[in-house]
Order: sequence, then C-alpha cells, then structure tokens
Amino acid sequence: MNIRVFGIGLLVAIATSAAHATPMNTVTVGGKEWAQPVDFTSLSWSTISGVCSADDGACSGSLNDVDLTGWSWASTDDLADLFNIISGTDEPLSGLTFFRAEVDSDWAPAFFDEGFTPTSGESTTFRQIWGHTRSQAGAERALTVLLEEDRFAGLGADIFRTEDRLKADAFLNIGAWFHRTTPVPAPATLPLLGLALGLMAALRRRGRRTR
Repeated sequence: MNIRVFGIGLLVAIATSAAHATPMNTVTVGGKEWAQPVDFTSLSWSTISGVCSADDGACSGSLNDVDLTGWSWASTDDLADLFNIISGTDEPLSGLTFFRAEVDSDWAPAFFDEGFTPTSGESTTFRQIWGHTRSQAGAERALTVLLEEDRFAGLGADIFRTEDRLKADAFLNIGAWFHRTTPVPAPATLPLLGLALGLMAALRRRGRRTR
C-alpha cells in the first residue's frame, strides 16, 4: 500500500472516531472526578451491573452511549464520602445506609453549586439528583442515593438518603453514580495520530530529497 495513502487514511479514521465520541460532562470533588447521574437515567441496576462490577465497581463498556471504561460505579460509602466533603459536616455519614435531613441546608444547594445537574425537579418546588449505586440491599434489591433540595424556604427539609429499589427497575428520574480516581489515560487514538503524523513528515522529507 502507498505510504501516503495509508497515512491519509489513518488520519481520516482518527477524525471519524473522535467525531463519534460522546463527551463526558463531569464534576471534580476532593480529587475524584464524578460523572453526571443525569447522563445515565432510564437504566436498571441489572443493566448497569452488566457493564460495571457490583463487587469492586470497575466498569468496562458503555452505557447510554457513554464509554465508562476506567470508571468505577460508586458504592453508598463513596456517596457518603462525597456528602462529607461537600457539606464539610461535623457529623460525617458512613455505613451501607444513611439518612440526613435539614431545613434550608447549606449542603443541598452546594451539590448544584459544584456543578451537578438535577435528574429531575429543576423547578421552583424542588430539585433532585438520584442515582443507582452498586451497593446491594438483597438478592433482588439494590440501593439508590437521593439528594433533594426543597426550594420552598422553611416549608420542607432537604434530604440525602439511601433508598432500596428492585434491581430490574428503570426510571426516567433515576440515573447512576460513577467516579474515577486514577489519572485520565491518554486516548487510544493518540499513538495512532503520532504514527500518522510521523509518516506524513517522513514523506515530506523524502519528497524534498527527490526534487
């Protein structure tokens, strides 16, 4: 095969791959990069567990056209840690299940100030971030974590809690919690791009020598 044609074809393939990649909107808190739960709504726990391990959270594959390879499916412990960091609480959450409620809290709006997008309820009444975790409540049930900000000042409580759901359930307003703690690996296309550019540079040099 002509080297010039091969180099051009490689560049085209890289450009096509990049054009079809789904961008990930993330939030970084306490050294962890969090995916937006809203990007993973309408998925059941069982569907997610087909891509991400319920044991250690390791993901390999895509959900809702988002590549989660290298990401971890969060446990309720991970979400408790996230709450503790964002809230700066003197009474940190811990354990498999938890419940925290407070009228006009500082921590509920702080989640949105960090950049998290509601999975439902973006209104004058309330807003929520709700997602599946990998933690299990039993053979048929698993745990979600819900953050809800009551936006009627003084009339209701903000909440952050675990809630169990059937593993087969999939809801429009329930997403999933994913994070990664390791440095983002270089995209697989970068070595190919370097190879293609190197080939093109070599061709230019050879062209100058033959003139």
